[in-house]
Amino acid sequence: MWSTYRDCRGEHLSNDESKDKIRKQKRSETGDKKWSESECLEVVGPSNAFGQIEFITESTSNHKPTEFVRISDEDKLEDVMILMKNYWKMMEPEKPSLCISGLVQAAQTTRAWIVTSGLNLGIIRVVGDALQEQSYSTDKRMLSQQLRCIGIAPWGYVLNRNTLVANNYEDHFHPIPYTVSTVIETGQPVSLNQNHTHYIFVDEGKRLRYGGCESARFRARLEKQIALPEEAGGFGIPVVLVIVEGGHDVFIDARNSIKERVPVVICSGTGRAADILDMAFNFRLKHHQFTSFTERECSILSQKLKIVSGKNKVEAALKMIQFIVQDTKLITTFDMNKSDDLDLAILFALIKTSSELDKQLRLALTWDRSDIAEAKIFRQGKQVKPEILEPIMMEALLRNKTDFVRILLQNGVVMRQFLTFERLHRLYNESTQSNDLIRCLKNYKLLTSEHLTVSSTKLHLPVMMNNEMTGETEQSFTPPSRIYLSTICKLLRRMLGRYTNKIYDMDTELLHGLRADWNRVSLSLLMKQTTFILIS
Repeated sequence: MWSTYRDCRGEHLSNDESKDKIRKQKRSETGDKKWSESECLEVVGPSNAFGQIEFITESTSNHKPTEFVRISDEDKLEDVMILMKNYWKMMEPEKPSLCISGLVQAAQTTRAWIVTSGLNLGIIRVVGDALQEQSYSTDKRMLSQQLRCIGIAPWGYVLNRNTLVANNYEDHFHPIPYTVSTVIETGQPVSLNQNHTHYIFVDEGKRLRYGGCESARFRARLEKQIALPEEAGGFGIPVVLVIVEGGHDVFIDARNSIKERVPVVICSGTGRAADILDMAFNFRLKHHQFTSFTERECSILSQKLKIVSGKNKVEAALKMIQFIVQDTKLITTFDMNKSDDLDLAILFALIKTSSELDKQLRLALTWDRSDIAEAKIFRQGKQVKPEILEPIMMEALLRNKTDFVRILLQNGVVMRQFLTFERLHRLYNESTQSNDLIRCLKNYKLLTSEHLTVSSTKLHLPVMMNNEMTGETEQSFTPPSRIYLSTICKLLRRMLGRYTNKIYDMDTELLHGLRADWNRVSLSLLMKQTTFILIS
């Protein structure tokens, strides 16, 4: 599946003699020309570095092995998505609600994936430490499945990367020991961070190069792909880049994200690159129509960039910053010194970039922020059609989000029109509170066991709860048991002593299967058509 880049001068060979042989061969083919990207890089495959890493630290027992793969920057994003979903099982036990690029805070609230450059330096080390503190479950040997931290790192900048290359196929099935180092030397490879759960190493063929490399562009493209709807080949997971502190490379990452229309949250007050971007964004907001910074603004930014980017990169950094702040919808600022609600800033960033009201409401519901739905979404003054609100109402009811139910009722959902047989069935069978109902039905002997049900051999209809309606039957194990409205009616009679509801009484397995059109008719309309339904 995977291909890898290789330096044609023989980096991957193990002994000096073989390397000299390769060098002589290349000289004979190309003369005494200096190394060039076009002539000295080639694609070879399949990948010889994948499997699991066992990090060696002072507390090795606290870490599960980390999944990893080395790929080419030219490999297909679709293949990476297949790897993440089918082999690494990253969508299990449930799909995450967010992919945060850059920081671990707010991740537990949203079951987020955190995406970093994966190297053990600067803010990435801080993120790893925060992940270590937050992501252990009761069993200290097992990382919580809620938090996944993905490192997308340039292969050529990884310290001791050759230890991850397998000599034979069988080596891929055993975790590879890797010693973590905290030593950082300018211009030299950097150790991996042990607190990541997955690593994707992007091999572009170049070595000892970190900033501006293809792995950063590949990461931005992958994040965009993750955010695409499932029908378009993505995972449908919102992606946000969170910027905390950082150096010149932050400008490169932000530029790449903005190019792919990925929203950016700038955490001001954290210093260096983040504070420069925050200042630049405030300059941008002063311009009604923005094309470039004023001379004075450029002078102020340039002075600060000399410290962060170096004198030689000030002009390039200024050009990137000008591009980053161009579209205000893609930028959200958050002052770390004034608030702890980073999750709120991320939600704002996602809402700003989504023009469709139903997507905005689903985001607010996912984050359980009814206050945002009420204050920011419904106050836009738009007339909302019931067909947009009704699926949100269904999800809010199933998840027992009473505040959202109240807001939706105030903004156009009419329960007599909303409730249909189909929706009532879902509410009784799929609600987060349905376990209490099942226990109650069992207590009154209206259910047999959790999965032992009675079904019809002739009609092959959904599982039936009213066994007095059946003719010839057989026992079968069909998970889960189906609750019909007539069963609910019986429960109410047992509990109250007296209860009548003709509509509920009519909903049995037999009639439910024969009259599928009932499922799409509101109960208020059914009440008017009871006679027609009974005789048809």
